[in-house]
Amino acid sequence: MKWLFKAVAAGILSLAILSAFNLIYSFSGIHIANPSGATDYTWQSGQPKSNMTEGFSWLLMDENGFRNKKVPSKSSVNILMMGSSHMEALNVSKEEDCTSLLSEALPEMSVYNIGMSGHTLYRCVDNAEAACEVYSPSDFLILETDAVALSEEEMSLVLSGNAAAIPSYDSGLLFYLQKIPAIKWIYKQCTDWISLSKKVTASPLDSLEDSFPEETANTTTLSSEYQDTLSSFLGKLQEATGKTGCQTVIFYHPPASAAPSGEILFSTDPVYLKAFADACAMQDILFLDMTEDFASLYQEQHLFAHGFSNTAVGSGHLNRYGHELIARRLFEIIQNVQKESLQ
Repeated sequence: MKWLFKAVAAGILSLAILSAFNLIYSFSGIHIANPSGATDYTWQSGQPKSNMTEGFSWLLMDENGFRNKKVPSKSSVNILMMGSSHMEALNVSKEEDCTSLLSEALPEMSVYNIGMSGHTLYRCVDNAEAACEVYSPSDFLILETDAVALSEEEMSLVLSGNAAAIPSYDSGLLFYLQKIPAIKWIYKQCTDWISLSKKVTASPLDSLEDSFPEETANTTTLSSEYQDTLSSFLGKLQEATGKTGCQTVIFYHPPASAAPSGEILFSTDPVYLKAFADACAMQDILFLDMTEDFASLYQEQHLFAHGFSNTAVGSGHLNRYGHELIARRLFEIIQNVQKESLQ
């Protein structure tokens, strides 16, 4: 009996030590379903975040469970930002993400970010109508994507209303077990391993990583069905923002790598890129392609817009250089639109 007591005590102590380590090294917390539908889920109010696995950051989410330095009233949002973990930006410090930088550059405007891990362009378009109803952005809705070669099947699911939302485990035993950092970490590792074995790139509790779809490197002839679906898909987005009268902007940040010769390589298929840009123009959506900016960053400063000192070179999430470039280009677009509106 004495041995059993010691074993239990040792187990509890080990769990406590491992949890303390996780709180410093990598802790995401618990995400809960978002009843408004503006996103599939949010983090708990004031959720602490730590990340030393890809970049370095320690921060608190805002009272709504999103990453922002301050929360404006819902009736005063001028610019609403949507996107995936690149917009959630848990890999850079609280002053280095593009939302913070854009807020500093536009002190007269209210910028609010609801970017969430796993919210690819499919999820953002699906959630856009609810997001606009909740936050009523008066000037701009800005979406992020790292892919322009979209899946016709995924777009069709969004158009038909049958796209599956990202699940949240915010009740029952699993919810309470997630409150123990060590158990949350172990569970996440197990679900990631199971997902990998099934060739599924994201687990239900994947809080820090999105799947990064590979752009095809082969030039392709796109079918008329694909182009029609893409146009309707972006049209659904424009319908949502049209109710608020704001301008929609989509910015594309292409994944890149370095060739053995030292040149920067982008795997974007120009046919898909042109089709996406044309579809945006058809729907009166401003499209920002960051390819040339990222190429110049590499050629002039020998820096990548993605990746960190503790990751493979140029791979992973947007780093502070990428966020800074994107914020600068978005600022230019916003200024140009404002100038045109005054003419």
